[in-house]
Amino acid sequence: MDRARNDLLSKNAYEFYPGWKHLIQPLVDICNREDIGILQIKEKFGSLRFYTTGTSIDLESAYKDASSKSTTTCPQCGKENQVTQSRNGWWTSICDDCYKARR
Repeated sequence: MDRARNDLLSKNAYEFYPGWKHLIQPLVDICNREDIGILQIKEKFGSLRFYTTGTSIDLESAYKDASSKSTTTCPQCGKENQVTQSRNGWWTSICDDCYKARR
């Protein structure tokens, strides 16, 4: 496997905001260590989605933790303890400050 495929900045299929990088990087590290390819990283319905070519016990455990934390972490700035809510029809955990800045 070409480990360059698992560089967070190298693929267009990686669609996430910088506030979630600390949640995603451990998943990427596990994939690199265990030679698992990453197909897609994105947000859907206010939580992290992480698609791979395979899995492991470590990856599944880390993904469950990251996905759970993503529902209460602002994807823009990383501020924790946010509530996932519908904003203009989109489910997101974006904090009030980042939401106001985007408007």
